[in-house]
Amino acid sequence: MISASRVVLLAALAVAAPQKTTPGKTASQGTRAPVDPHQIPVGADFEGPTEEQRWAVPPAEPVESSPSPFACSAQTLLEDKPCTFESDAPGASDVTRQAEINAAEGLALGSKLCPQVSLPSSSAKPDARVVAFCQAQMQAATAVCGRDGTRALTDVKGRFTVESRVCYGAIRDVLRQVRQLSRSYAGCCQCLLANKCATSFDQCASEMSAGRPGSYAPRCFQGACASDCQAAAILHEPSPPPPRDELPALPSGKTKGGNTPILEL
Repeated sequence: MISASRVVLLAALAVAAPQKTTPGKTASQGTRAPVDPHQIPVGADFEGPTEEQRWAVPPAEPVESSPSPFACSAQTLLEDKPCTFESDAPGASDVTRQAEINAAEGLALGSKLCPQVSLPSSSAKPDARVVAFCQAQMQAATAVCGRDGTRALTDVKGRFTVESRVCYGAIRDVLRQVRQLSRSYAGCCQCLLANKCATSFDQCASEMSAGRPGSYAPRCFQGACASDCQAAAILHEPSPPPPRDELPALPSGKTKGGNTPILEL
């Protein structure tokens, strides 16, 4: 039989003995995930970030103030790229007045872009005659920009509204026409004008860019203008006649009236 004094002694020894622990585990905390020392902030202990670091507010991300790459803008007009109408311009309080402003702004924007698409392939300087032609075409085309005054053409970020899609398309079409003119036909029109084959540069530019050079004699694309008018000469060539269906050969045999063969069916 164990005496009461010995029981007290054994209990005291058990309390005093060190308790075994395993890595990542303590007697009071239990099991926890191991800590990666490489992710511990400078100045923090192995228990993790400090309370101040834990509740710190992250810095605000910068606000994007430029149009997205897909928003219809002056840049997509200039680069002739597909786009989407993403403008968040507010509604206009005076629709009639806003329509007038839209017409003026459409013309101003189109005219501003004209010099940038009037660059001949061999020069970095805009062709003055092509620029003037572009601006004249833009004057007529951008009249559609004043049809709708629900909202402004663009918002503060330069993005076109969906209501201005007709205006956007009109400006785009003129820029495409002038871009093709400056690359392929401007030099030809100048040569035709100098050799008295064209009555005016604008008329020649309109016909060439529309693919209708048929009003000029074939000789105009030869001689002095042969080099400048290579592209126009290709357009001037008559189209080959459509292929004719082959008719069946007439068999020899009976004839009508001694001349016309009669087909035996």
